[in-house]
Amino acid sequence: MNRPVMSQTSSMVGVSQSVDAPAPLLRVYTFGVFHLDWQVPPFTTEGMWKSRTSARTLFKLLLCAPGRQASRSQLAGILWPETDEDKARESLRSASKVLRKVLRTAGGEELLEQRNQNTILKLAEQSRLWVDADAFEDLISQAGRATTPDEALALWQQAKSLLRGEFLADDQGSEWMRHRWIKLRQQALRMARGRMVRHLADLYLQRGQVSLAEEVLEQHIIRFPTDQDALYRLLLLLERQGCIEEACVLYLRANHALGAVGKQPAAHVRAHYEQLQKAVLAGKQIVPVAQVQLSDPLPESLQRARVLPQTQTQDMFLSASTASAALASSQEDTLDLVKTHRQMLHDLLMLASTVLVLSPYARWPISEGERPSLTLVNTAIEELERMTESFWRLCANTSLDLLGNLVEHYRTIIQLLKQMQARDAVQRLCSLSGEIAQILGKTLFDLHEYALAWSYYTFSLKAAQAAFNHELWAVGLGRMSLLLIYWNQSREALPLLQEAQQLTVQSPRIECWLAAVRAEVYAHLGDSDACETALTVARTLAEHASLGEDRYATGFNPSRLAGYEGVCFVRLRQPDRALPALQQALALLDSQAIRRQSTLFTDIGIAHAQLGNVQYACTFAIQALVITTQTKSLSVLERVRQVRKELERWKDTEEVKNLERQLETTSIRIAL
Repeated sequence: MNRPVMSQTSSMVGVSQSVDAPAPLLRVYTFGVFHLDWQVPPFTTEGMWKSRTSARTLFKLLLCAPGRQASRSQLAGILWPETDEDKARESLRSASKVLRKVLRTAGGEELLEQRNQNTILKLAEQSRLWVDADAFEDLISQAGRATTPDEALALWQQAKSLLRGEFLADDQGSEWMRHRWIKLRQQALRMARGRMVRHLADLYLQRGQVSLAEEVLEQHIIRFPTDQDALYRLLLLLERQGCIEEACVLYLRANHALGAVGKQPAAHVRAHYEQLQKAVLAGKQIVPVAQVQLSDPLPESLQRARVLPQTQTQDMFLSASTASAALASSQEDTLDLVKTHRQMLHDLLMLASTVLVLSPYARWPISEGERPSLTLVNTAIEELERMTESFWRLCANTSLDLLGNLVEHYRTIIQLLKQMQARDAVQRLCSLSGEIAQILGKTLFDLHEYALAWSYYTFSLKAAQAAFNHELWAVGLGRMSLLLIYWNQSREALPLLQEAQQLTVQSPRIECWLAAVRAEVYAHLGDSDACETALTVARTLAEHASLGEDRYATGFNPSRLAGYEGVCFVRLRQPDRALPALQQALALLDSQAIRRQSTLFTDIGIAHAQLGNVQYACTFAIQALVITTQTKSLSVLERVRQVRKELERWKDTEEVKNLERQLETTSIRIAL
């Protein structure tokens, strides 16, 4: 409803305005019942607005258009797709004329502008034309960049206060609501709402406000019954309070809702339900997860670190290299570890997720008697941090041989995280758990365990958020985007990369790398213009800034930038442009980066195959296989198979047959 009256700005709707900023002329509410709330006298009466539905629809469409603007031809085509072009343009002229009057103040100021010789319609900016959906997204972005839990909580709460229903609820089912602009806006708002719910629930739990966390999750699940992140959190909360049967009923309702849209509960959600169901059938009550001790004891070194003098703690930890050697000597075949212990990896991740969600974030004050043990634990964390840095370096060239060591290191961190209470220690452990989860995800991705890798990446994001580590968070989003490329879901990577752009990232290296990843996504989508733009951003950033430390092993450097250019041109099937870039990448490559070298060999092989240079293609592919017998990288092995696929026309030649034999031999060696 258009209300041509002035009204006071409530604290709820004014959350996105600074104290000194001028009040907007008009407020628009898109969540729930659509209506306007003028802050100054308007030009028109309410009757004109009510009688012209096409003008209302035009307004809503512009609110969803990129930059709040669109050309007249675009708008006419969306609103009147089945109508003759001239007639559609005439209808648009009539609707825009009405809308201009509606969006005009009594003083003559217009909130709908005509630009570029009247070919483009553009709405005024947020400071003059305030829209609740834009304010909501701005608050979500601010909350994601917050540096303290208190600041983040206030912003998440303010964002929640704006949600009064579905976005454009009155128009659900309308034909124009199926347009890409609307769908993208709905998707972005849905993702933002999910982030808000997860963060609010986690922050309430960290403060011991269990009932508030439960309320937030329940309200969200009622409206979005297929949101499995919220479902899992609510199941854990109900279990914590001993409401096992209620949790089982909740799961069954969600399972039915998921089935209605052709989906199934995620593996970790289903596994948790099965645990709950067994407890119900056995007539037992599950002890709340947050109150039990882990069945596996801490490593002896950490147990002693809690009771021995600080001077002895340094000797209790193996160095990263010594620990790796000790574990490697006794662990079973690591490829078999992936195959036969997949459930163990799932269970470990579920335990880690539970600890992260339910662990108390602070307990103040710390008594004098606890301070010595806290000092010892801090020493332990410092050693874990040094070992984690070593794992980041090691993961550049190996996957299989590192897996067992990573699992043990991850388990140690999670066990210590579960026992810790001091806020700063928990934050450091959250960051460490996120780092190792990301290395595990990176390792599993290289082993083609895509679903499990995705789960570990997801945990890494949550841990990075809990630790307020935006750089780890951003790198995690980038790695998830790369995973989606090779999971044949490139388009789904774009929202993740957009989220990464909103984070506060200090490292120029990470920014450059994210731009290069974005370029590769666009290359896989066949969008050469967007790919070129992203590559230009990466080049420009790299030229004008010192890249700094590569803490999270993005591997981005001048060689990697040239490699990204080359692989993008390969994906776009432009081998003449790909080869010079890939050759430059090879020339700039560090001689110790052997796995990266094998990747470049495969990309060069694909480019030569696209050009019909069979002998060169096979030579580079075989060189990649020689290295892969050392690195055991299944991802590189798959890229060699892509070279072979490009050579299908020449399958009867001796060169290609030899490549096939080498490929089979290497596959067998890696599996041993």
